[in-house]
Amino acid sequence: MGGCIGRFLLLALVLGAGVLAWQHRDRLMTTLDDLRGRELEVSPELAAVADSKLATLSVGDGVRRVALTAPELQSLIEYRWGGLLPPDVSEPRVDLGKGRVILEATVATARFGRVSELREIVGFLPDTTTLRAAGSFIPLDDGRVGLEVHDLSAAGIPLPRQLIPPILARFPGSGEQDLPPNALAIPLPPGIRTIFVSGDTMVFVGNLEQPY
Repeated sequence: MGGCIGRFLLLALVLGAGVLAWQHRDRLMTTLDDLRGRELEVSPELAAVADSKLATLSVGDGVRRVALTAPELQSLIEYRWGGLLPPDVSEPRVDLGKGRVILEATVATARFGRVSELREIVGFLPDTTTLRAAGSFIPLDDGRVGLEVHDLSAAGIPLPRQLIPPILARFPGSGEQDLPPNALAIPLPPGIRTIFVSGDTMVFVGNLEQPY
């Protein structure tokens, strides 16, 4: 009898470990890659892998959340989502860490010429400048998410936080009533209800997951 109980407990532990591994397979694969010392490289192939992960959120096979690493997101930006950028924004970069997303891009300086608070600064900048923003996400409805910008720099120079709202006002998605003045509303891919940053991954929550 004792042997039967022991085998039953062992089987239950194995099945439980298998279920947990399946539920957290994306995070597990990322961890395994890190342990093996293999850096994910930005590529069209990695963009296809990341795109297929996101597609599982809308096919109804039980997947409700997908975690993507910074290289996977960068691959999507370069090889899938690049056409969504304004024409005067180029060389976008994304990084993740400590629960925040870091976005960087080259932007035409003329975009800020009418911002009175920036006129003196703009005069010292070249035709294009690198903007770097660190922020976190705010849940919204209607297939959107808010990006609250906590820190912003131009050409490597940190800008005072009171300048963040007038700068963001030059981009689509600013001025939303449900958001603070230092935030933008960003459209989400089809089938995605919301996103958030957890550690060094961005978690996409599908429409199939019920809100709390």
